[in-house]
Amino acid sequence: MNNLKPLFFLLVICMISLQLKGQNTQTQSQSSQSQSQLKSIDPAMLKTMKVDDLSDDQIAQMKAKLTADGVSMADFEKQAIAAGAQPAEVKKLIDRMNKLKVSSNLNTKNNLYQDNLDSRYQTDSLDIKKKKKKEIKKDSITVFGSEIFNNQQISFSPNLNMPTPKNYILSTNDQLIIDIYGFSEATHRLKISPDGYIRIPLVGPIFLNGLTLEQAKIRITNYLEKNGFSRLKSGGTSVQITLGEIRSIKVTMIGEITAPGTYTFPSLATVYTALYASGGPNKNGSFRDIQLIRDNKIISTVDIYDFLMKGDKSNDLVLKDQDIIRVNPYKKRVTILGEIKHPAIFEATDADYIKNMLDYCGGFSDIAYRNSLNIIRVNSQEKEILDVKTDEFNLIKPANGDTIKIGKVLNRFSNRVLIMGSVFREGQYALSEGLTVSGLIKKADGLLEDAYLPKATLFRKNEDLTPSILTVDLHNVLQGNEDILLKKEDSLFVYSKFKIREVYTVSINGEVIKPGEFPFSENMHVKDVIYMAGGLKETAGKTVEIARRKKNVDVFKKNSITTEIINYPFNTSIDTLVLQPFDVIFVKNDPRYLTQSHVIIAGEVANPGNYALESYNERLSSVIKRSGGLTANSFIMGAMIYRMKSKKDTIPGKVGIDLEKALRYPGSSWDIILVPNDSIKIPKEIQTVTIEGQVFNPSQSQFRPNKSVRYYLSGAGGLNEKALRRGIYLIYANGSIKSTSHILGFNFYPHVLSGSKIFVPEKEKKEKMSESAKVGMYISILSTLSTVGILLYQTFK
Repeated sequence: MNNLKPLFFLLVICMISLQLKGQNTQTQSQSSQSQSQLKSIDPAMLKTMKVDDLSDDQIAQMKAKLTADGVSMADFEKQAIAAGAQPAEVKKLIDRMNKLKVSSNLNTKNNLYQDNLDSRYQTDSLDIKKKKKKEIKKDSITVFGSEIFNNQQISFSPNLNMPTPKNYILSTNDQLIIDIYGFSEATHRLKISPDGYIRIPLVGPIFLNGLTLEQAKIRITNYLEKNGFSRLKSGGTSVQITLGEIRSIKVTMIGEITAPGTYTFPSLATVYTALYASGGPNKNGSFRDIQLIRDNKIISTVDIYDFLMKGDKSNDLVLKDQDIIRVNPYKKRVTILGEIKHPAIFEATDADYIKNMLDYCGGFSDIAYRNSLNIIRVNSQEKEILDVKTDEFNLIKPANGDTIKIGKVLNRFSNRVLIMGSVFREGQYALSEGLTVSGLIKKADGLLEDAYLPKATLFRKNEDLTPSILTVDLHNVLQGNEDILLKKEDSLFVYSKFKIREVYTVSINGEVIKPGEFPFSENMHVKDVIYMAGGLKETAGKTVEIARRKKNVDVFKKNSITTEIINYPFNTSIDTLVLQPFDVIFVKNDPRYLTQSHVIIAGEVANPGNYALESYNERLSSVIKRSGGLTANSFIMGAMIYRMKSKKDTIPGKVGIDLEKALRYPGSSWDIILVPNDSIKIPKEIQTVTIEGQVFNPSQSQFRPNKSVRYYLSGAGGLNEKALRRGIYLIYANGSIKSTSHILGFNFYPHVLSGSKIFVPEKEKKEKMSESAKVGMYISILSTLSTVGILLYQTFK
């Protein structure tokens, strides 16, 4: 556990440096200051770190360092919390580490560090892959195989947890675990020295360099038998030898590689491990000519296409210390576009033909034209096009820079005919030899019942693709006469009876539940339409009126009858009356049937509420009497009726009444006839008079009997300068209005009653004449006077 503290310090410094690296908006001086502060950072700085601010690449690098040093996530969590980090942030960091799959060149037990040969490549492999991805995205088509070096879901790292292969060759720094058990017990962890030996206590040095693990086991057992472990022969003591820590090797990557340099790998690493760690071939690198050089000799040439096309990794050899991998420049690349399964840039060898290139791209797509393809080739001076037939695919080899294009099949049919409209199975059918219109109808399972036989339309394309139309009489065709031989792309349309005529309807109005318009049917009766409309209302009379269109009307004759009116009583012919299209049925109401109607009476009566009207001509006095009469507090002069002017109105209007005279003279003109939904309101006695309008103090005054309008105006401060005295009017409590009368210039004001409202209107505003207008007027007057003077002078001189 103590060994984790230095590692934790390193991780914290790494996190902060990565965060500072992402802050591009800081100035150079701020960056320098931040770098100087890194020297004094302790683990407690993790308190201020925000895991959400770190990128996936930064998280991946941290995980790689933990993995490389064999630190578990549990140990890291304990150390981080002990150093003062927030548990929530630590948990979030661990969760993000677990979700990431670190690149294979960083997740082995012995981390693959690059000994940089050139400062240009001082970057980790994650950055390399990120940059390479951006480069690939610039082009719409990629180099075939490059995706495996940019895919974090693919890993070529060696499996360090599997049993050590028996043919594994031991060398310097390999650690062996020698476990002796039985009669004698001992365990030794020993590393092979630079000179190739291990030294077992009491046994002595044993040379193992260059031996396989199986050979080493035999040699070690022999030495033990001779030096104190004689029971190994009898089986009383046994020995087990395994590989503990494997050694590291250094491999140099050169040539057309994304990140050339010297890399450190575990000794189980292979050629593909090294290629993946270094980012794979660059834009000029070959995927098919990769050389493994050992002791200055080319021992293998790797063709990645073997793995990509066949899954064959037989050329993925295990590396040795000081091996060199050289990626040569490509010699021949071919771009394949169009209707293939995997458009890309492919690398060809001298042994590849066009057929091989098509295999590399997965073959043709489903709609590819397979009889030939085009090759655009660059010669020494210009481009040229080659047409390659199918039988030449195995004969012609591609050249460097070729672009192979595979086209589509034509978007048309060689033997198609169509049928649409009133048939059971619309659609397209094969044009067989001798197929006619009747044969096509049979293929479509025949005509629908609504098919219009006198005429169908056959749409045809001529040889020059211009359209033409043929009229087909299906009556004759189905009888075997005038059948038409079909051609490619002919399209037959069969009309429906209902779609070539106006839609037939009937409608019904009046005393039915749901008046409206309904589809017409043959042999339809009035009763059928009444049922479709929900039946008759209780108010329906015993006759219906039918308005029927009249044909052959003489429109040039005055007073021509355009509509035939038919009246039928219910009890005689309604069941036998057959309708025609567009008939309009009117169900009249029964004049002897009256619906209940009511009025509302509210206010100062003995029994306010709703009252049904006994008849259509019931009067006001009758309803007041039925309500029990007026109360002692009723203000009879303020009684009023509120009535709707029409059914569309939502706010009732006021009807002024004289209830006193209506009750005194029942049945007279004062006793108004009520209408349904009238609202009669009788207020309590009002003891005030309201003064509004152009007075100095609009207000209410106590009612004084026999006092005039002038009295109440004086109480409101009198009239102001805007008041129109001659326009004063009174609104009485019952809603009636009375204005001031004028006789010989004198104003005679209406009589004031309790509850009245005196309203003083405003004078009309007169526009004042401007100074310039006045000057103009004076000039006009003077001009007129001058003209008159001159005329008089001329007359009397």
